[in-house]
Amino acid sequence: MKLKYTLTGHQKEVSFVAWSPDDRMILTCGSEELLKLWDVESGDCKQTFGKLSYTVTACAWFPDGMKFISGGGDKCIYIWDIEGKEVDSWKGPQIPRVNDLTVSPDGKHMICIAEKEIRMYNLETKAERVIDEVERITSLSVSNDGSSLLVNLTNQEIHLWDIKDDAKLLFKYKGHRQTRFVIRSCFGGFDQAFIVSGSEDSQVHTPYNIFICPI
Repeated sequence: MKLKYTLTGHQKEVSFVAWSPDDRMILTCGSEELLKLWDVESGDCKQTFGKLSYTVTACAWFPDGMKFISGGGDKCIYIWDIEGKEVDSWKGPQIPRVNDLTVSPDGKHMICIAEKEIRMYNLETKAERVIDEVERITSLSVSNDGSSLLVNLTNQEIHLWDIKDDAKLLFKYKGHRQTRFVIRSCFGGFDQAFIVSGSEDSQVHTPYNIFICPI
């Protein structure tokens, strides 16, 4: 393995990276950093988004790879195109501090987490749906068909939600360790039939372990 580029330009820690759907671009940001768009082939920074007062904690691509969404600690959510233009935004005291977010596979919904809430925004109608959780949420992951959502909680549980129509909690997974860091889980395997989660115990878990459970 050979180092190809070192992407320089951020002044503080980088905590979030998102590859574009075609793997030609990368978005990077941090809790006290601006959002940057990089060209994978050249290693050049193509765009920097936001102002010095705007901090980005999470971002996610739309399926077409031509625009993306970002959210942070200043109660603002933005949609940008890859040329640097602001396409849409949500601002004001009713907008929560965003800890993590994603875009549904059909590009019609934005899903974000804020403290103990899962917020789902219809990007066409601007309607909002809120799902309440029992503990603070640290991360989320949506299935490829957009019907299921995983959330990791600070009480060291992972919850699987059916979000097709009326939100329904399907399963709770326990056993992974999460005390100091943000631990993420995701769908995987054939037809996304398994769930896998990271853990702070430095272990790689097999399908026989509780961390990887058939849906």
